[in-house]
Amino acid sequence: MTCDKYAYLFQEQKREDKTDKTIENKIGDLLRAKKDLGLAGGNKKEKQKEVDRAYEELLEVFQPHLVYHDLHWQNKQAADDFRNKWALSKEPKQLPGIPSNAIWTTIEKPQINLNILSSCSISIQFKFTLAKSYLSRDENLFYIIDNPVRKDKVFTRPYIAASSWKGSLRAALWQTGYKEDDMKIRRLFGNERGVEQQEMLRSGRLFFYPTFFDKVDLEVINPHDRKKRVGKNPILFECVPEGTSGYFTLLYIPFDLAGKDLAEIKQQVSDDLKIVCEGIEAMLTIYGFGAKTSSGFGLAEDDITDVCIKASQKTKPLEFAQMKLSDLCKNLHEKVKQLFKDDCND
Repeated sequence: MTCDKYAYLFQEQKREDKTDKTIENKIGDLLRAKKDLGLAGGNKKEKQKEVDRAYEELLEVFQPHLVYHDLHWQNKQAADDFRNKWALSKEPKQLPGIPSNAIWTTIEKPQINLNILSSCSISIQFKFTLAKSYLSRDENLFYIIDNPVRKDKVFTRPYIAASSWKGSLRAALWQTGYKEDDMKIRRLFGNERGVEQQEMLRSGRLFFYPTFFDKVDLEVINPHDRKKRVGKNPILFECVPEGTSGYFTLLYIPFDLAGKDLAEIKQQVSDDLKIVCEGIEAMLTIYGFGAKTSSGFGLAEDDITDVCIKASQKTKPLEFAQMKLSDLCKNLHEKVKQLFKDDCND
């Protein structure tokens, strides 16, 4: 971890707009300014302005946790002051752009070729907006605060992993009354944990894609003393703020129905779609996704955009510029029936 930190911190990273200072130069300027401030006489206003300017330059660094840990090693008070200023100045903002827009567009909004998949496969994709902040926990412990939001290691974007979507949807269905050992749940998600019998092991028909976001913010949770009812140790959580949008992409492949009777295929696909629709609406608007959902985090607005439902390349996909999530889930089953009609009869 230390090697990775110094490899990044002391490389020749330059600002594109005003100066050619590296992060190392900016840290040195701050420490010298603080030292001069301590040695100054009666009039410290000018020296304080230099310190403030040095902090402002460091706050513009894309990865402030690197600055914080380097400052902590040299001057703990300066590091604490930097973290406080970072927290106070932290506003929802657009993250820096991705170098290759073509690659990023493909990752952000996956395009699925259903021609190579089994018949009756379907993809559901739409763009949703967060009604409440999204919280998660990153595996990276080397950060400016203890609770960073989970980010992709390559694109450094906050995201919801495919496995997180799967767990959230399964949990939402469990909340609505479906049991873990329900055969319909098992064929959608695969076998539950702890199953050892060979005949019970199976893969699920649902395949999820990650959702990427382009904004970050801070949430403050302040636990209160039960007797005094006063908060004394506020905890900072990095989050994806409400109002941020991302694409939800789900792929359904009934791979295990090959060679089955047509009537049985249609019946199982119909049953699966009803469950999926019920689960998506419950997960996004009622039970939530991510961390601390019981506290109201991780909910989406009912309005969704850029809706696309594909059943195969033989039929024209259903596309809607804007609609209600509740309407999509309510009518999806009937809408897909027509898309499946020709595909499942081949």
